[in-house]
Amino acid sequence: MELFAILAAVFAVALILWRLEPRVVRDFERGLLIKRGRLVRELDPGAYRLWAPRTEIEVFDLREQTLALPVQEITTKDRVPVKATLTLTYRVADPKKVRAISQDAWSEIYRAGQAALRDAVLSFELDELLEDRAPIAVLAAPAIEPELERLGFALVRVRLLDVIVRGEIKRAYGDVVVARAEARAKLERARGESAALRNLANAARLLKENDGLYQLRLLETAQTAATASSNSLVLGLRENLGLPNGR
Repeated sequence: MELFAILAAVFAVALILWRLEPRVVRDFERGLLIKRGRLVRELDPGAYRLWAPRTEIEVFDLREQTLALPVQEITTKDRVPVKATLTLTYRVADPKKVRAISQDAWSEIYRAGQAALRDAVLSFELDELLEDRAPIAVLAAPAIEPELERLGFALVRVRLLDVIVRGEIKRAYGDVVVARAEARAKLERARGESAALRNLANAARLLKENDGLYQLRLLETAQTAATASSNSLVLGLRENLGLPNGR
């Protein structure tokens, strides 16, 4: 009995000393003072001593946190199955809400993110997803933000990590991209040929309508041919060019 009394006294002294040790709320945290299971008030950064029995401080970290959602398979607007995943960056905005509203707030954030990702992917066709992933995050953020606010969090950013397409679909899409590139190349070649033909037609019209320009072009051609002794120049002159004696 005497030993038991000594141990009890030691435990009581240790408990008193522990409670006298100040609890520190750091500058990136907020504390909630809980007395007998009830919220008393929110605590700013500082050191606090818990004098009253059954009193505790719950501390919440206000720094940004990033949550990566698991990969899920979703169908696009054109009925193509893809696998996609989001990351959510958020922070605690209202510690009292976080404590009071949900027993498992992080599970609810998971569900809100998955639902928003599903709805966003359903709004785009595969071509749009593979060309630019940014609109997915832009569309998903407004759907996630109200749910986080309800739980006491603030959404910082949403980012789409990956869009994974099955092998056979990826190969088919690659063939489509190649076909489009070839079609664009043919169109550009056709445009270039058309422009060249138009230039030739304009030049021919000018030469036909202007004898002086025709003669000037003839002299330029002869001068170019005369630069090398191995060149032979055969000219077929038109009638009435105004040469002396008609020659």
